[in-house]
Amino acid sequence: MELVGQAHRRDSQSDDRSCFQGSLFTSDFLTQSIVRNAEWNSVSDEEIDPLAADLADLFSTFPTGQTPNETRTEDDLIWPIL
Repeated sequence: MELVGQAHRRDSQSDDRSCFQGSLFTSDFLTQSIVRNAEWNSVSDEEIDPLAADLADLFSTFPTGQTPNETRTEDDLIWPIL
């Protein structure tokens, strides 16, 4: 599962907005603005791959089939990512 990287950058330009369920970033930012960001484009897949693997591990153990509360989400997902 590739969460970030060149393929994700290209995919983020598609019209499929079903992955945007939260409100941390606007869909316009994730589908349009970020792809024009020099810092975003300067990061290689080789630099992102370890992060993507770590994120995939975190998300695979997060109870998305349940309804985790804010505290659990922060403790089990947000803080480890940050």
